[in-house]
Amino acid sequence: MKGVNAGVRAWNWSTGRTKADLANTMLTVAPVLESVGWVNSSFGPAAGAMVGGLCLTASHLAQIHNKEIEAKEVRAINGSLINMEVERYKYYASLMAPVWGFNAALWGFGFMSHPHHSMLQTRATDYCTAVGNGLRGVSYYVMRADYLPPRKNALARGWNNSKEFLRSLNSSLPVPEPAFGLIALRGAVSSGPER
Repeated sequence: MKGVNAGVRAWNWSTGRTKADLANTMLTVAPVLESVGWVNSSFGPAAGAMVGGLCLTASHLAQIHNKEIEAKEVRAINGSLINMEVERYKYYASLMAPVWGFNAALWGFGFMSHPHHSMLQTRATDYCTAVGNGLRGVSYYVMRADYLPPRKNALARGWNNSKEFLRSLNSSLPVPEPAFGLIALRGAVSSGPER
């Protein structure tokens, strides 16, 4: 969890978004990758479409739940309380993350490959499914991480800081005084010729 917390901090610092946004981004990519492995299955592309639809539905429901859990966690933090539903979800996530990780390992090491296709075709799609399952598992770990409030992204903060720095430079630079000879010349020109 130390590495996951560091990753969520880096995500929050660079994008300004919360851990639920990161988990939901992972859950957006996961069903696409998970359905690819089933395209080369013995059931054909229809199985890929069906599994992709099921994974997409599961991801969508999980994304809604992630936002609800985060909202409850924010209310609990603001009230200096502990929300038991959030704590139960974190426990559930601690159980589900290794399950998806194990499933990703099965696909990654080829224990769920499809023997009637060429090895290259099968391995490539198996790796896609492994990465999709791995992302789904990591999204559970992300939801267990510490909550960080949303803020401006790194580019917006950098732009604002550079504008403030330039403003401070402009205000702190001294205005140069004209040289003494120019002052005398300017006075002579303005008073006109002597008679």
